[in-house]
Amino acid sequence: VYEEALGDGGFLQSNVLQKLLRFSSSGVDWKTLVQNALQASADVLEADISGIYRYNFNRFGEVKIKTLLSYSRLEDPSPLKSSKEPAQDASVANEVILQFQRNNPVYGPVKNLRSEDLKKLLSSLGYKSILYVPIWSNDRLWGSICFHDTSIERIWTGRDVDFLQSVARIIGQSVTLDQLKEEVKRKDKVLNMAMEKSLDGTWELDLSNNVLTFSDNFKRMLNYEPAEFQESIGAFERLIHPDERKEVLQKLDPFEVVESGSIELQYRLRNKFGKYIWVLTKAGVLFDKAGKPQTFRASNIDITSKIHYLDNLKKKEQEYRSLVNTVHEVIFRVDEDGAFTFLNPTWEWLTGFNADKSQGQKFLNYVY
Repeated sequence: VYEEALGDGGFLQSNVLQKLLRFSSSGVDWKTLVQNALQASADVLEADISGIYRYNFNRFGEVKIKTLLSYSRLEDPSPLKSSKEPAQDASVANEVILQFQRNNPVYGPVKNLRSEDLKKLLSSLGYKSILYVPIWSNDRLWGSICFHDTSIERIWTGRDVDFLQSVARIIGQSVTLDQLKEEVKRKDKVLNMAMEKSLDGTWELDLSNNVLTFSDNFKRMLNYEPAEFQESIGAFERLIHPDERKEVLQKLDPFEVVESGSIELQYRLRNKFGKYIWVLTKAGVLFDKAGKPQTFRASNIDITSKIHYLDNLKKKEQEYRSLVNTVHEVIFRVDEDGAFTFLNPTWEWLTGFNADKSQGQKFLNYVY
């Protein structure tokens, strides 16, 4: 990332941020992104020693710190190392943790730190100046990216701090998206196992007598005791969310299903307490020996938690796109012909050209 950004000319920090955003949006996992982010940002700011640290809080609020990655520009060649050391008690870093929980960076000469214990520890390691920035993921303090200078009592500029905070936000978004995707995969696996082994409930419609019956599990899925649930077609229709009722009833028409063989759909049902849950229904028609439609049978599974996770994932992806759109540098993507396929709003602010109308135009058309 750093070498590519170096060859682009212009502001190096802006180039690195653009590269990292493109790298993240390409679908790489967060660990790969973190490696590139640490090395590139440390090279840009010429930090002597840098690292990515992971925080683990227990139920008492106590924290242990684990070094995930370390990078030293003082060694030749400069190694990027993964740490296998166990997490260490972080009581000495309470001052830093407190600032992080307020989403504040900690930076400046070590001698200016208020904590004598932390000052002594950092001095013993040969650090004269630090720049520490928190990494947030899923609204929790996930860790930090930390730079150290061993040669001078360096005064970090506001631009340095802003740059590293942008890097930390990109890392945090990448971690969050990966966690949500893994959670969705886990939920899918659990859901598939549940579908194979058990069901939350079934219902059957006797097509000859037009009588609808529900299993006890279906009633309990909606928080009803079996005896208090009204078994009728009209009662079932009233449980379907009003926004989906017409479409669901059309798709659950047994004579429509006869044509397709089976149907699968998800929709909302109102439970006993007036709240709506998401249900996945698989339904099909059973025939008698004469080949006449006899029973319309449906199996149902509560998928509310899965829907909530997917909504959360979508929200986080929107937050990531918002991050791209709020970076005060032009971020763009071009195809193999050099035509724009993406431009963030800064393009219009900087050039005066509408970002949407510029897409599809060739990059060279704007070079003078």
